Amino acid sequence: MKKYSVLALAIAVAAQAGGVAAATKSTSFQVKLAVTADCTISSPSGSDVDFGTKTGAVVEAGNLTASGKINAKCSKGSSYRIGLDAGTNAATANNTTTRRMKSGSEFVTYDLYLDSASTHWGSLTEAGSAPSSTGVIAAVSGTSNVANTTAGQDYTVYGKIPAQLAGMVTAGNYVDTVTATIEF
Repeated sequence: MKKYSVLALAIAVAAQAGGVAAATKSTSFQVKLAVTADCTISSPSGSDVDFGTKTGAVVEAGNLTASGKINAKCSKGSSYRIGLDAGTNAATANNTTTRRMKSGSEFVTYDLYLDSASTHWGSLTEAGSAPSSTGVIAAVSGTSNVANTTAGQDYTVYGKIPAQLAGMVTAGNYVDTVTATIEF
């Protein structure tokens, strides 16, 4: 029994010697991530503003309408504005109220709108100005939410061809290229 008592005593002493409290110190640190606002803008396939095929007389009579789409995709919570430039064939450079399509050396005037009520869709630099004959020039504004961060937000671009001068519309394929810009 003495053998076991001495052995038990030796184990207890060894356990206590190993049980001396070790000194500890700690520090804190942060885990960080900065998420910047980001947006993309696109014109999905088949979303051009296409007035179709018309006779010269129909184009001269005017009041032709068509629509297309652009898509904005932004990080959640990002505010943005979308403007449309004057196109490559504007009668006055950078003036969105003078948009026109071109075929050879001939032109057909048109305009683009934010809505079917004909709110003129201008560039980001023009937005807020008010030309006398076309009403307020505006740009689309929005704020991204959960739903449109993956699929994006579609915006309809409404086009309208006003009456043209009689006898002035020549047969041809009329085209203009408009650039949509997103600011965020």
